[in-house]
Amino acid sequence: NFFSYIWLLSVLYKIKNINLLNNLIDSNLHFKNNLKQNNFNKFKIFIKVRFYTTISKNNGYLELIIKNPFDNRKQILDASKNKKGVYIFEILNKNMYYIGSSINLYSRVCSYFMPSILAKADRYVLRYFKKYGFKDVNLILYIMEDSSTIKEILKLEEYFITKYSKNKLLNIEVVPRSGYHLPISEEARNKLRKIRGEAFYLYDNLSKSLIFIFDSKQYAYDNINIDHRTLDKGLYEGKLYLDRFLFTLEPLLEFSFESLINIKELKILITEQRYKFKIKQPASKIIYVENKYNPLLNKQFNSISEFAKSVKGDRGTIRDYVNGNKIGLYRGQWKISLIKNTSFKE
Repeated sequence: NFFSYIWLLSVLYKIKNINLLNNLIDSNLHFKNNLKQNNFNKFKIFIKVRFYTTISKNNGYLELIIKNPFDNRKQILDASKNKKGVYIFEILNKNMYYIGSSINLYSRVCSYFMPSILAKADRYVLRYFKKYGFKDVNLILYIMEDSSTIKEILKLEEYFITKYSKNKLLNIEVVPRSGYHLPISEEARNKLRKIRGEAFYLYDNLSKSLIFIFDSKQYAYDNINIDHRTLDKGLYEGKLYLDRFLFTLEPLLEFSFESLINIKELKILITEQRYKFKIKQPASKIIYVENKYNPLLNKQFNSISEFAKSVKGDRGTIRDYVNGNKIGLYRGQWKISLIKNTSFKE
């Protein structure tokens, strides 16, 4: 099933002051494959919870309504961290809406609350929130299954966009000629999202501050020369980059200080830290590799990393062969011999 009974109770437990479960735990309440017969009573506090069935019969989603989301970010975290789905900001006093979707709802929603994001105000919805704030605003989350595809998420987003009149939407795009954020073809949507990419944050662990916001992974690849595997380890495993920088899809509430720099300044900072990082690293190992089947591939490499990159291999595994922890030929064809050490980074 999409959401287990235990998961729902754990979410509700995390949301403070929930003591109105009298009608929620009903002996007749049960979860079926498509969640069609699940219907939860509305809570009389700031959150309402209901189950629905989407347009697709194979997918369900959970609706969460959070009042005053700016002051209730902890509840957003508890309910939607690493969850996929659609979000709607509802402007109560003006009967207006902003609709979006994300593969990480908490990250995307909380980005609207960040002063650095609002300061850019490069979209109509951001200019609105910058001017009027988040008073009289409800946040509606439609949390989908973890297995939901991007296509399914966009389909649900499109469903809600078509549900409201364009005059009620704050979804005005800055892309030339796009106009209102009305339903567009799947191909156009995917192209637009590829251009925009997935925004993420760069924090300086030394100053405990946010220093840069990337619009996409590609922008990081092109400008700071970071390998995609290194970036993914930072984003999804929390590994520090160059022993100093932290990449994250989510704004870090504990790093509340912002000290944003431009891309030119960031390049200089990264270059300086990369130099310091090299000095701190143990000596690299120059290796000579011989290919069992093709002598023309025999070559000297200045480091294990250089060889690993050349053959798209794992450095740890190659290092095991160099250190003698593994014997024989790497991948059944490479004989690896250690030549000498240098003072450069491994």
